[in-house]
Amino acid sequence: MLAKILFLLSCLLALPVASIEAQSAIQVSIDGLRTNKGQVICSLYSSAEGFPKNESRAVARSTSVIADGQGNCTFSDI
Repeated sequence: MLAKILFLLSCLLALPVASIEAQSAIQVSIDGLRTNKGQVICSLYSSAEGFPKNESRAVARSTSVIADGQGNCTFSDI
């Protein structure tokens, strides 16, 4: 009986341990842009303070090229 328990424990210890980290992201899609030239620049603020003129108050920034009249900004690890 003890040998079976030790065998099962050794099998469990041999299994790879999956690291689960809580990650979150915010995806912003801007549709209906009139041109495919240029880029979309997105800024994320934690409060209304500083928005929209004081970009140094933004907690994150993301840029995206425009394709097919659409730009997509992703804010990772939020």
